[in-house]
Amino acid sequence: MLVRWLHPQRGIVAPGEFIGLAESTGLIDPIGRLTIDRALAHFSQWLRQSANPSLTLAINVSPRQLAVAGFDGWLLETIANHGVPPQAVEVEITETVVLDEREETLAALKRLAAAGVHLMLDDFGTGYSSLSCLHRLPVHAIKIDRSFIATPHEGRGGDFVRGVVALARSLDLGVICEGIETEQQHDWLRTLGGHRGQGYLYSRPVAADQALAMWLCSR
Repeated sequence: MLVRWLHPQRGIVAPGEFIGLAESTGLIDPIGRLTIDRALAHFSQWLRQSANPSLTLAINVSPRQLAVAGFDGWLLETIANHGVPPQAVEVEITETVVLDEREETLAALKRLAAAGVHLMLDDFGTGYSSLSCLHRLPVHAIKIDRSFIATPHEGRGGDFVRGVVALARSLDLGVICEGIETEQQHDWLRTLGGHRGQGYLYSRPVAADQALAMWLCSR
């Protein structure tokens, strides 16, 4: 789940165009809380209608929001209020949380993990502290950045992905490949064995009711 802005003149605005502004102005926390609350409300409905306990909800959370005192407690309370199992919620974070070196933030992530929430390290491979993140954070899975998936058979991108998959297996971590847009990329992902992918090949961003309809039709 990644928020979009429905602008009255411009239509749907991608998060890359306004999240930075929201962070710099301090609006990221109220925007994030509103978005997370609505997402959990929809997800709770999906769980009831699909009767499938394997459904999960992935939420992108800004490092600045994680640094807000009490955010982790609010998130756990909101998850409980919507009747959603913590294990069904995946919080996606970037390695910025380690670069900031805020022990309070790391402690908050550990509390979330201890409560059953799954932590996903987003855009893995794009920063110089990625391995440090795996060492310091209680992550359950890593998301390999789309830049390594774009042309898996060219250069050393494919070698990097295979190396990351091997590392993840040794650490008992899940792997998600971002940016799957072609059948070739999908087929290559399948050769890695037992991992997940996301991208426009499967679906472009859709509204909540469309997402549920797509899930029910795919069963």
